[in-house]
Amino acid sequence: MTWISKEEAQKSTVVVAVFTIIFAIAVFLVDQGFQKTLEGFFNFIK
Repeated sequence: MTWISKEEAQKSTVVVAVFTIIFAIAVFLVDQGFQKTLEGFFNFIK
């Protein structure tokens, strides 16, 4: 078994962190869109 170098581990960590942040922002935006859509729908029903 071989271990990756410290530099490779740091690069991989940065890549994972960046994609995690991007995914979190995307989920937030989709959630906000659903929230606005449902608010509009329920206000329309009133």
